[in-house]
Amino acid sequence: MLLFNSGIKVRTFYYQRIITMKKQIVQGLLLYCFLMFLCFYSQAQSENARARDWITLQRLSTLASLDSSFLTTADRKQLAMLLRDLSPVAVCSRPSVTPCGDMISSSSRLKLTGVRITADRVRLEWQTIAENNTEGFVLQRRSLTDTLRYDSIFYAKGQGTTIGKTKYGYIDQNSSSVETFYRVKENDLSGNFSYSNIVIIQGTIPKLSVQVAPNPTTSSGAGFYVSGGTGSTITYIVTNVCGRVLLKKENLPVSGNTYVSLGAYHLPPGFYIVSVVSDNERVSRKMIVY
Repeated sequence: MLLFNSGIKVRTFYYQRIITMKKQIVQGLLLYCFLMFLCFYSQAQSENARARDWITLQRLSTLASLDSSFLTTADRKQLAMLLRDLSPVAVCSRPSVTPCGDMISSSSRLKLTGVRITADRVRLEWQTIAENNTEGFVLQRRSLTDTLRYDSIFYAKGQGTTIGKTKYGYIDQNSSSVETFYRVKENDLSGNFSYSNIVIIQGTIPKLSVQVAPNPTTSSGAGFYVSGGTGSTITYIVTNVCGRVLLKKENLPVSGNTYVSLGAYHLPPGFYIVSVVSDNERVSRKMIVY
C-alpha cells in the first residue's frame, strides 16, 4: 500500500510539472505573438505616415511648381520640412515608404548647390569628399509639363575610387518663369545609383503673358488670352487645387494676342489653375468657375 501511494504521488508530481511546462509554453507563444503584432503594427503605422508625407510632398511641390503664391506660410514651412526629411527626393509615381527604391548617396557624400547668375542661366555645382567605385554623375532637371519626371541634361565622368574633394559644375540655359528643381544621379561601376539633395531655383520674370478673362466666369465662358513668349506654339494644362490634371493640350499654335476658349469642356463650378508652357517659360493663373 505504501508503494502504491508513493507511485501515485510521483505520477501526480510529474503530471503537475507537465501541465506547468505546457502553461509556460503557451504563455511564451502568446507573448511572442503579442510582440510580433506590436512590431508589425508599429512598422505599418510608420509606413502609413511615410506614405502620407510623400502624398503631401507631391501636392505641395505641384502647387509650388505652378505658382509659389498658391502656398500659404504654413504650406511653405511644411514643404521645406518634407524636402529636408525625405531628401533625397526621387519623385514617385505612387505613394512609397522609400524613394522608389533609390539609395541615399553616402559613399561620396554628394551635395548639390545652385544659383541663378543671369535671367537665362543657372550655375549648378556639386562636390564629393570621396568617391567609391563611381562611374559618373548625371545632372537632372524636373520636367515643366510632367512633375513626376526628371530629364537628364548633363553628364560628368566620375573619379572611380578616390579620397579628397572633387568638384563638378554645369551652367544650364534656363529662363523659366517658375521654380526649377535639380538633382544629381550618381552611378557606380556595379550598376547601382543614388541621388543627391534637390535644389530649387527661383524663376525669372515671365516674358509670356497669360490673362484669364473673364474671371470669375461661367463654364461656357471660360478661357484665357496668351501673348508674348518665344515660341509659336504652347501647351496648356488645367488642374484642380490638388494638382490633378483635368485638361491638357499640346502644340497649340498662337500668334500675337491669342484667345483660347475652354467653354467646350464644360468645367463644373470650382477653383482651377491654368498653366501655359512655351519653350522654357511657364505661367500659371487662377480661374474661378461659378
